[in-house]
Formats: sequence, C-alpha cells, structure tokens
Amino acid sequence: MKSKRRDDFDTIRDILQVCVNSSTKTHIVSAANLNNKRIGKYLEFLVFMKLLVKKSEGKKAVYHTTPYGEDFLKIHLRVPRAQR
Repeated sequence: MKSKRRDDFDTIRDILQVCVNSSTKTHIVSAANLNNKRIGKYLEFLVFMKLLVKKSEGKKAVYHTTPYGEDFLKIHLRVPRAQR
C-alpha cells in the first residue's frame, strides 16, 4: 500500500507557495498542513537557504518567498514526480 506522506520537497513547495504573498507562522502551519513541531525546522532551513525571508511587521514575524524561492517553485512544479 502506498504511503500518503509528503516528502520534504513537497512540504517545501507547499510552504513556499503559502508565503508568496507573505504569511505568519500560524497561517503557514494551517495552510501547509503542518504542526508547530515540524514547521520550525523547515522555516529555519528555508531562511538559511535564502528561499524565504523573515521580516518583522509590528509584533509579528512574517515570511515571504524570495525571488530565488519563486524560481525553485517554478522548477519544482515542472519536474515530473516519480511514481512511488
């Protein structure tokens, strides 16, 4: 039976898509179907890799997909996924 779990690339794609129009951590968790335990490592990694940028808007941290992240999204969406 096939597993319905997403791989890391699919999770990263979902996060980058949510953040194209800027998002808070709470919104990312909800829209990308993640939990608070998992989101931290992904956000930290994506900021480190310069796919996301973290900005402060008042008291909130907001994440936005960088142009480099948008390029990653375009490439990822064009590559056919191997059957599992």
